[in-house]
Amino acid sequence: MLKRRLAEGIGLQPVEGDVLEDGIVAAPLFGFESKLAEGKPGEIERRVLEAEGVQLADFKVKAYAELSTKGARKKALLVPEDLRLLEIAEDDYYPGKRKARIGFRLTKGNYATTVLMELMKAEGNTND
Repeated sequence: MLKRRLAEGIGLQPVEGDVLEDGIVAAPLFGFESKLAEGKPGEIERRVLEAEGVQLADFKVKAYAELSTKGARKKALLVPEDLRLLEIAEDDYYPGKRKARIGFRLTKGNYATTVLMELMKAEGNTND
């Protein structure tokens, strides 16, 4: 979804038709009760579903109700709270390399691996 927004030139800035949470674009976690956005954001959401060959009704599994999902929305922008550099030291596992130990807090429903993946591909990271 975010890749499509970037390709369409709207990125993560709220535009007319977006669904917002605390002023931040909220991306759909599709389900059978999902309410799609309006305008350009809604067009993108519909195209994603179409490209995947999925309809909202597909998220309701009558034979196995526990597999059904109503859907929700999640902020498209993850901002770690209380981000801090705790230590830079020699790496125990990779001699001659250095390691950084960081700390941060995330709100419910967000994952540290998401933050770490973005940090690892940040500009200036030589990965060696």
